[in-house]
Order: sequence, then structure tokens, then C-alpha cells
Amino acid sequence: MLVTGATGAAGPALVDLLLEKGYDVRIFSRHCLGSDRFTGRVERFQGDLLDRRAVSTALEGVDFVFHLAAKLHDTSGRSQDDEYRRTNVEGTEILVNEARAAGVTRFVFFSTINVYGLSLGNQRFDETSPVAPRDPYSRSKLEAERMVLCAGRRGGEGGFSVVVLRVAAVYGKQMKGNYKTLAFYLKKGGFLLFGDGGNKRTLVYDRDLAEAALLALEHPRARGNIYNVTDGAIHSFNEIVSSLCRVFGRKNRFLKVPASFMRSISCLGKLPGLSRFFRMAGKQMESLAVSGEKVQRELGFVPGYGLSRGWRETLGINER
Repeated sequence: MLVTGATGAAGPALVDLLLEKGYDVRIFSRHCLGSDRFTGRVERFQGDLLDRRAVSTALEGVDFVFHLAAKLHDTSGRSQDDEYRRTNVEGTEILVNEARAAGVTRFVFFSTINVYGLSLGNQRFDETSPVAPRDPYSRSKLEAERMVLCAGRRGGEGGFSVVVLRVAAVYGKQMKGNYKTLAFYLKKGGFLLFGDGGNKRTLVYDRDLAEAALLALEHPRARGNIYNVTDGAIHSFNEIVSSLCRVFGRKNRFLKVPASFMRSISCLGKLPGLSRFFRMAGKQMESLAVSGEKVQRELGFVPGYGLSRGWRETLGINER
């Protein structure tokens, strides 16, 4: 089978699980030849998703595809829409069409819960909820979702089928971005808490995501479906902070900055050097609450990692 984006935040855990289950694994990414993360049991193809010939070569003899490769959020805010479209839409289109032509029988596409937009009040999204992506990344992933599902409806000579996984924020040993930054500052002793911390978040540990992805590959009912993949819970930001502090053996130490104060000085976000600070503060106060019940009900997925266990595994800290 082929795994794209195997060197990212979620890819290594998936590759490890597939090897444990006895699958032959081939990875495709732009930088995999220089990575020492994988054993000799993993076949490596280095290339770009926009290179149709490289993609076609990597798919030779492949029955299944997990497509994780994507251009992710740019916290600097400098990336343009067309940069996301090239990788997340055009690259996916090349891959899914070449996969159909190569006789692949199941194509599992990793999307994001960000396609739903933000939660308001006690709102909780499921797979039937309307979508409202708010940024170039999530818009590109939604467009790619629709294209993949369309390809699945067209099928193919070998019974080509697709599954779309809308993935919650992934954490684990390879995590990047905001949660890595949060853990770093909490370990050092504290950070700025914007708002009251009651905003909602949806996470999934990388090993749990890998288990759900394997079910999406193997379960006959998954064909043509969309599934949210979460840890089965909805957490407040305060709960995430508290769980990290407990793992570190520290008290919650942070300076609270009221949301009303941030709104009153929001005009400063236009000043050079402050735009990124205000953007990160805004992200910290956002809510995104998503149900993961469908994948549990239909495919029998059982999350194995709550916050405490997940953070300990992520940070390599044994339980005291």
C-alpha cells in the first residue's frame, strides 16, 4: 500500500501500525529519502504530488492508498489560496485519478474538521452538519474531499472506492504547531491564557487516528463515507491545559488576558510585528466541537487514548 505524507505529524504512527499488521508499506513524499524515521521494511519513493509521472510510478502494484500529504496551516498568514490549491486540490486530483487508473481498490483521504468552521455556544458538529470553512487551508481540503468522493462514485474497473476522514487536531510525538508550542511553554512554567479558557476543542492522539484509518481501509461499510475522527470527547481549553500541567507535575500557571481586553485593543493587530500575536491569540480563543460518534458506531472504532495517557505518551513522561 502507499502512504503519502508519511513523514508528517500523523504519518509515522500509521506506518508503524500497518507494519505491525503485516502490510507491505510504500511511502511517497518530497523528503523521505533523507528521513531516518522508518525501517528498511518501508519502500521509499521521493517525489512531488504535482509530478504525474512520479505519482504513477509510486502507485505501480499498489492496492490501497492513504493520502495524508497536504500543505497545512501557515501560522504566519503569508500563504496564498493558490499555494493550498496546488498541493491540496491539484495534487490530490492527480493522485486519485492515477490511483483509479492503477487499479487501487480503496483510497482513504485525510481531511480536517476545520471544514465545519467554528462552533458557537454549545454547537457540536457531526457529519450531517453544514460546512463553512474559514481559511484557505480548510477550503482547499473541502474542495479535495468533494473531488475524491466524486471519483469514488465513478468507481473503476477494479472496484475503486474512497473514504474521507475529517481529522481532529492531531497530537503525538511528531506533533507540530500550536499544541507543541503550548506544551513547551507549560513545561517552562506558564503562558498567556486569552479569554476564560472555556472554549471547546476536539483532539485525537496519533495512534488512535491510525487505528481509525485502518478500519476505514478494511471495513466494508466505510465505502463512500465521511467520518469525523476524534478521541471521543470534547475538551475545554482549560481541560487541555490542566491535563498537560498534571503530566508535567506542575500547577496551572498562566497570566489571564480577558477576551474583552483583547477586543478593545484589536486595532493594534494591524501594526507591524503584532499581527501574528493577535492571530495566535484569536486562534487560542476559538471553539471547534465535533462529534466522533459515527465512526465508533459504524466501524467499531474505540479510542484508546484520553488526554492524560495521550500527553504522557507524547511527552515521554511516565505516570507518577
